[in-house]
Amino acid sequence: MATTTVQTTAPAEYTTVQLLTPNGPVSRRVRCGKPRTPTLGEMPIIDLSSIDGDESARKALSTQIKAAAENTGFFYVSNHGIPQDLIEEALQQCKNFFDQSQDDKDRVAFTKAGKFCGYHGVGSTQINNKETKDNKETFSMRYDTRIDPSHDCVDDINSNFDSIDFVWNGTSHLTKFRPVLTEFYQRRLTLARKLIRLFALALELPEDYFDSIITTPGADAVHLHYPGTEETDDIDVGIGSHTDIQCVTLLWQDMSGGLQVLSADDEWLDARPIEGTLVINIGDFLQRLSNNRFKSTVHRVYNRQKASRYAMPFFLGFNPDAVCEVVPTCTDAEHPPLYEPISCGEPPRTNNARNNPITYDSGRSSVKFGKPNSDYIMTHRIPPTTKEHGTSIVAPPFHYHIHQDEFFNVQSGMGRFYRGIAKEPFAVLSDEPNGQRKASIKAGRYHRFENASETEDLVVDIHLAPESYENEQRFFRNFFGYLDDCREAGKPPSFFQLMVFLHDGDTPLAVPMPWEWLGKIANIYIAMTSLLWSLIPWVDSSAGWHKHQAPYTANATYLHTLDVWVPKATDSHCLPTPDFVPRDPGTWVVYIHGGAWRDPLVDSSSFEAAALKLLRDKEAHISGIASINYPLSSHPNHPTHPAPPRDPSQPVDIARTAKHPDHIVAVLAAIAYLQNELGVAHDYVLSGHSCGATLTFQTVMNPDRWGAAPKVKKPKVIAPLNGLYDLAAFINNPPESHKNLQPLYVEFTKNAFGDDETVWRDICPTIVSDWSEEWPEGKVVVFAQSKNDSLVPYSQTELMKEHLRKTSKLEVIEMAASGDHNDLWKQADQIVQIIKRAVEYHSKV
Repeated sequence: MATTTVQTTAPAEYTTVQLLTPNGPVSRRVRCGKPRTPTLGEMPIIDLSSIDGDESARKALSTQIKAAAENTGFFYVSNHGIPQDLIEEALQQCKNFFDQSQDDKDRVAFTKAGKFCGYHGVGSTQINNKETKDNKETFSMRYDTRIDPSHDCVDDINSNFDSIDFVWNGTSHLTKFRPVLTEFYQRRLTLARKLIRLFALALELPEDYFDSIITTPGADAVHLHYPGTEETDDIDVGIGSHTDIQCVTLLWQDMSGGLQVLSADDEWLDARPIEGTLVINIGDFLQRLSNNRFKSTVHRVYNRQKASRYAMPFFLGFNPDAVCEVVPTCTDAEHPPLYEPISCGEPPRTNNARNNPITYDSGRSSVKFGKPNSDYIMTHRIPPTTKEHGTSIVAPPFHYHIHQDEFFNVQSGMGRFYRGIAKEPFAVLSDEPNGQRKASIKAGRYHRFENASETEDLVVDIHLAPESYENEQRFFRNFFGYLDDCREAGKPPSFFQLMVFLHDGDTPLAVPMPWEWLGKIANIYIAMTSLLWSLIPWVDSSAGWHKHQAPYTANATYLHTLDVWVPKATDSHCLPTPDFVPRDPGTWVVYIHGGAWRDPLVDSSSFEAAALKLLRDKEAHISGIASINYPLSSHPNHPTHPAPPRDPSQPVDIARTAKHPDHIVAVLAAIAYLQNELGVAHDYVLSGHSCGATLTFQTVMNPDRWGAAPKVKKPKVIAPLNGLYDLAAFINNPPESHKNLQPLYVEFTKNAFGDDETVWRDICPTIVSDWSEEWPEGKVVVFAQSKNDSLVPYSQTELMKEHLRKTSKLEVIEMAASGDHNDLWKQADQIVQIIKRAVEYHSKV
């Protein structure tokens, strides 16, 4: 919620940075305050003047690099051999490009060029979906054998010449642009290969260990322009918090500053530019093959200055057909490999198998490709869903295409096509004589489709505009072929492998993935909820194992997710399997966050600090913890995350257009998933804060009130905190202390429940006439409400307590709470004590 009340409180000591990396999700606490200057130990300056020296000199260099790679994973290099005048000329050519009109830059837009080449406009990417869109524009180059100084001739290794030439043809009026950027690319490629040899020495490997897999590498050069920003701009970052996917990054940055690196001590380090140096950092591949000895560190660009900032990073990876696996010097009996071998890019399937159609599901499903620039470039054959075979791999769940409109034509069978979160299809297409055969969906609109027949295959033609014929083939051959292999083998897919396939196919994911270039079709690889769950790895959170934002329903949005924490087994290295959650004796805690049904900055991760404290507390006897996300209602006035967006050209986030009963139906679906699919949380305490307290009571009300809501086993004990229990009473007769909030309550209530006041009344727990009949399992309600709450008046709790006394035999307990509205969960000690007390009551009833 928001409020006009001003209250002085102590600033929070920590905040949280969350991101999804190919090596798994990362959730890091970060100390609040200004970034500090790194020590020389954290970001040393390494002199590379001896990089071409004798063996002893190179080994000495590798020792320095090893220390830096194992510490922060970032360091500076001086005397790197790239002439300063070449760097300055490359910078000037970048400025010449970005100073062009928007129309001239869009001539080489990556959507036209394909394969990640070309131009991305300001705001077209969002590398971290927890932060604002990236305030940058870029021009990108990919590896080209024709300019590789180590190749004497061009062979058929590179199949992207058309895309690359398209970009250069579109910039030919900038006469020095291509030759200067090409020379700068070549110099950095040469230097990067020398650095890889030093990394081999640092890992106690032969110096040439990696030489054979960097002959035709994944090597991208990106040229970045960060426009100046004003103090009033709703922009948090130039590039959001992230790690780099490749092996190593070489960065030149101008003297503006803005690069920030997250230290091992949970502080942002200000990686200020140093004249004559490059910044080098470790990527996810190198962390992976070193078995986590080398650190791929979270970093961001925070650009809050009026002047433009320019940077030119270069990313080096391995050959697309190489295999990335933990090297032998980084494993032993006490340190087994943490990662399985994976392909670095294009697998043999695309190189050797040009089958058309491509078949999946033991031949039941297929995708057939037509000719480029034809009316429909591919045809899906989707069999009926059956209990024996499940859902077809090529039947897409809830997704959208960032830049492409999609067109459908049913050849045979019948299909249902859904837009947004609508329960009814916007089109039913069929081959019947008078049936509708064609439909389309605009870029940025969530949608899905399914076979509507129980007996016949659905055969549907598909076209995407603008067309990216090569990438569509790569995507379906590589990505879906790999998923099909995993399903056939009965093994969960490697999350990292999926991310690499998406990167190789230049296919940007929409949600919940953070990188635009990771996948063209958002979430399309998720065919079943169990597969989605298995894609999210367990992460060691020191107090236990943690799954972050795991989906609880098929066709999930990023808000149909939950966080799960479970205690470690006696053997601290015993990791839960993807589809198994330990069922230790004890009680589960299920938590529902607040935020007035609409605030995207309050989510399942808000409970993390409390969850970790509960797991560490051996007296709590807690078997597991789940914190639930649910779809949110619109919030057009949110200062940094408006929904719908202020710019009407931007896609609407369908996960934030919910209306009652979407919120409570999602919460019940999450609990049903825990109980029915994972086999846990049958014995649990349910707690929620603010509107989450409302949802807590709604969970134990009769589910028939909410329409087609899942049925769940209800808890015996609930713990509502700082809750909203009678919206109509507050809106119509607010207490004097909170009267100024009445317009705010009216706004978020109408956004969540509509204009009809009878709906507001019917959703509130004070409407229940007989709580003993409504919740026969119920035994205890443990309230907590701060009398200093500036957002929810204490009278709401008084109303609810009195109502329960009149309509039930429940034992009503109230625990003291202090501070303002959100202090209850932000100061984890308070909520931990309340939930521990609720668990104690639960053990006695």
